[in-house]
Amino acid sequence: MDAGFWNSMLHAVQLASAIAIGRMFDESRDARSARFLLDYAVAHYKIFSRQALATRKGPEYAAGAYEPSPGDFSPLKVELAQHADLFKQTIGPLRDKAFAHSARMSHDQIENLFGDVRIDEYERLAVFGIRLHGAFFQCYYNGERPTLADVRCDVGTIAADTIGDRQIATEPEYVVKETLAFLARFGAAARSI
Repeated sequence: MDAGFWNSMLHAVQLASAIAIGRMFDESRDARSARFLLDYAVAHYKIFSRQALATRKGPEYAAGAYEPSPGDFSPLKVELAQHADLFKQTIGPLRDKAFAHSARMSHDQIENLFGDVRIDEYERLAVFGIRLHGAFFQCYYNGERPTLADVRCDVGTIAADTIGDRQIATEPEYVVKETLAFLARFGAAARSI
């Protein structure tokens, strides 16, 4: 395969991720964003009550569950605000200028915009939705306090310590594992030609 194929693949992944991350941090009044989800959780916090959990999973399961108050979601709102600010400073301009509302931009102009975004910042923004989902999932289904768990997202770190076949892991860990497996098969196939 030639460089054109890989450049097209890179552009497609960059485009999809920038737009998805942009939707997560969209501040439009009617947007179904992370802010909307948090506001909804605070307004309807009773869906996380022991009684609601008992209805879903039984009274024995819910007996020791944590019952959040609206204030328990405040740390999540703080994290969201920090990530939204980071988005505005980094991926936001890239998304708006190069992808979502792109005027005619040269490849060099787009590359310069990407040059302003550090990989660790992009990774932090990309996994924030996974972390937020995990907090709501654990609170709703398991009666745990709504907290944002850490998610490994550094490709080098994950590749050096890949997950096992039956191990439960996060989305970035599955992606790295499957990508490494694909590249191994691809390399083997290319060597056999």
